[in-house]
Amino acid sequence: GMTGSAESIAVVDDMEEIRVPKFYSKYILGVYGTGSHVPILEGAPTTVSCQLAAVIGSQCHRVQRDEANDFIAGVCVCCDFSVQDWDTNESKWLIAKAYDAPLLIGPAMLAMSAVQDLESINMHASINGDIIMECVVSEMIDDLAAFLAQVFKFMTL
Repeated sequence: GMTGSAESIAVVDDMEEIRVPKFYSKYILGVYGTGSHVPILEGAPTTVSCQLAAVIGSQCHRVQRDEANDFIAGVCVCCDFSVQDWDTNESKWLIAKAYDAPLLIGPAMLAMSAVQDLESINMHASINGDIIMECVVSEMIDDLAAFLAQVFKFMTL
């Protein structure tokens, strides 16, 4: 799946700064359900972050920001793992996040039809029952619709 992360800045000809989300991939070998035993690389400083996963409900391509949410079937919490030592250069998103790193998804998907206010959804990530991170969707660096519109520019989902 495609996931978004910390912002990067693009500078255009007139020197106006534009935020551009950074993308990285997580591959099917690393996807686990809630409660799964997750392999961690021994001796590697691993970080875990709580993120919002969007489940795309129908095929879309070149969709604008104001239409992006129409293609989301639902959302769920995911815990993303990465190795800190491997994120020190420009290719860090591929190396640090796409190794056989776990991506825990679940425990359930919340259908968009049941979402009254996406921005107010509270999320938390836990390991062995201990909450390691809590956040609200409105605190995310990138707006979900804007992020998806960026992905839809170059990829059909």
